[in-house]
Amino acid sequence: MYNVTKEDILYYFDYDRDAGELVWKNPKQDNLLGRVAGQVTKGSTNYTHHKVIQCSELFGKKNVRLHRIIYFLEKGEWLNKIDHIDGNGLNNHISNLRDGKGVNNRNTVRRKPKKRSEGLPKGVFRTQFSKRKGLYYYKSTGTYDGNIEVLYYGFDQLEAICARKSWENKMLEAGYFTGRHFGRI
Repeated sequence: MYNVTKEDILYYFDYDRDAGELVWKNPKQDNLLGRVAGQVTKGSTNYTHHKVIQCSELFGKKNVRLHRIIYFLEKGEWLNKIDHIDGNGLNNHISNLRDGKGVNNRNTVRRKPKKRSEGLPKGVFRTQFSKRKGLYYYKSTGTYDGNIEVLYYGFDQLEAICARKSWENKMLEAGYFTGRHFGRI
């Protein structure tokens, strides 16, 4: 991805492993010496933020996300996708970073909540079947690795909720998500 070595990065920056930050060691501008590197930028939604670093000697005119550099320093590889386990794009401690390949990153991003069927838990929806008779269908879904799985579709609201909760518990036990993803923390 980048033709940069660890030694190149560590020439310009000191790596504070405990804080998950880089500190300028040999900056182009003297006023940056000893300062924490990076600027906070908005991500793809207004609810995600990341720190980016611009170091023309290493990366040309590109801004590079700090978590990519830290992951490279720790693991020795550049990745296209890195997941922040707690969903906080500013927490770049190595224990909070993991390979984003195969991870449903959409579930770790803090987004504006969508309007859902009133009184129903996340992933359970109500659609009207017959206006005249007042009948409803209930559908529960779960999303993992970009695929939406229909867990239940029928007339029983309780069955739809139970199917969703059962799926959440399986995902938590398997380690695919944390309780924060399902509003449990």
